[in-house]
Amino acid sequence: MYPGLRDLLLKASRKNLESLYSSGVLKPEIYNKLSLLLSLSRDFDSFLKYILEEERGKGERAVVAFSGGVDSTASALISRRIFHVVGVTIYSPDIMEEGDKRRISHLVKTLGITHRFIEVDLEDIKLATLEGRYHPCGRCHKRIEESVMRYA
Repeated sequence: MYPGLRDLLLKASRKNLESLYSSGVLKPEIYNKLSLLLSLSRDFDSFLKYILEEERGKGERAVVAFSGGVDSTASALISRRIFHVVGVTIYSPDIMEEGDKRRISHLVKTLGITHRFIEVDLEDIKLATLEGRYHPCGRCHKRIEESVMRYA
């Protein structure tokens, strides 16, 4: 990792956390726990101790965007030490095949993670992209993020 990048990422995470809290998206008790976790993330041993001993099974609900990849799987497994995790996966035939959906379903069942697929219509973005009107990434990401936040 580049020197200073970790601090930059932590600062960005802190800013996003503050924004979510000030806009009323996060309850104070969730904000306080996430804020503490951000602070502990500078010292990995303290972070692990907190997760394994202090907050195990406390039970507030947390929605984790779950693609079935390494990052989202690790996030869900770590988060479930503190929260009741609900993994959510955005499904649209424009971005996911049925085989992917089956693999994700099998993975969450194996891991014991509560999970939901959220169907999202991306047809308008696909058509506009095929017409050459714009690149899809920003619009697609925004639609997916909004869908996850509405579910949460």
